Amino acid sequence: MKFGRNLPGLEQQLGTVLSLLERAACCWWGCAGGDHVAESLVGRVYGLACGSHRLMQAGRYDESLLLIRALGEVTNLLTLFTTDKSALENWRVVDDKAQRRDFSPVKVRLALESGQIPIPMDQSCYKQLCGLTAHPTSSTKPGMHNPSGRSVLGGHVQIAGVVVVLNELARILGCAAVAAASFLKFPQEPKLRMRSEGRDLIKIFGPLTLETVGNELSRYHKKFGA
Repeated sequence: MKFGRNLPGLEQQLGTVLSLLERAACCWWGCAGGDHVAESLVGRVYGLACGSHRLMQAGRYDESLLLIRALGEVTNLLTLFTTDKSALENWRVVDDKAQRRDFSPVKVRLALESGQIPIPMDQSCYKQLCGLTAHPTSSTKPGMHNPSGRSVLGGHVQIAGVVVVLNELARILGCAAVAAASFLKFPQEPKLRMRSEGRDLIKIFGPLTLETVGNELSRYHKKFGA
């Protein structure tokens, strides 16, 4: 398979965006005061992305994708708050029960759809991640990131798993950086850089994703019998 040739550049760009998000979450460019709820959300993005990347390095691709699912939920929420300031204010003041009811992942996605806003993690991707990592079904098996059709456990390297995780992580994290640049209060220069670096990360992610990897592995298996 000729996928993954852009991974060195993608890894470097991931590091740049993660660094910017960490600084934004920690008030590196100056503290805006207030309750730091916004900064906490960006800090959650940073932590989930770092955890996903570390699990990928350990060969735990299903678990890494599970964190990307959570990362997508937070990124969708950030995107909603960026485009609808009243939603942020409502989310700040309602209790936990109302937050779970009114700002559930599906409610957030529907709100983005109704506003015709590009969705970082749409229903198709979210459904795939749920079936693969969060809600086991009879048709899903762990460790299936290879063309052999067999589960590989124990944290062994699977190239398709590496590529898919990094591509999905890059796409979602790039969207999170673009949203955070509009969402947080810090100086204009780092805002512009975060937005630019986030967009560059979105552009660089490759074609092997959750939606395409199944067909590619099946084609490889038929051609080489591996």
